[in-house]
Amino acid sequence: MLSLSPFSPDALAAANINPSSFLATDYLNHFNEVVMLMEMVPDMPDMAEEVMAWEPRGYTEHFEQSVFADKALAIEAYQAAPAATKARFDAVVADLDKQIVDIQILLSGVDTSASMDPALADRLMMTIVNELRPAIDRASGIINAVDDEAQAGIPTDETKMRAQDAVDELFG
Repeated sequence: MLSLSPFSPDALAAANINPSSFLATDYLNHFNEVVMLMEMVPDMPDMAEEVMAWEPRGYTEHFEQSVFADKALAIEAYQAAPAATKARFDAVVADLDKQIVDIQILLSGVDTSASMDPALADRLMMTIVNELRPAIDRASGIINAVDDEAQAGIPTDETKMRAQDAVDELFG
């Protein structure tokens, strides 16, 4: 099969850039790090300051500022990524950015010198589990060229309905 791309699949793979999507999972570190900080906030409210310091950073900006060995290749590959893939990926990233900024707003009133309100801690953890982690999984699925949400480990509406049916059966 002849490739019209100037990027060798072997070179991309060697740089930890998916040869199908032209995207690198290293970018997800930007989100995984802030989520890890958020998970610490209920037990260590002063970590809210670290969460508040996080700023959205686009794919190119992330790699420009990173120590990623093949950052120039990562940036070039992203610019050459298939348009549909890039659009889906950018939409998930925009959603992640919005969700994290919403959490920052939620945490802006936290007294970092006192114990965290249990209701706020629960809300934060539920948001992480139900929204942020699944969005990061979706971004990972796009990067890894896994189009099927079930293959990517993301619950589909059908699997959610089957799970609910099982719960209903238990209590029915």
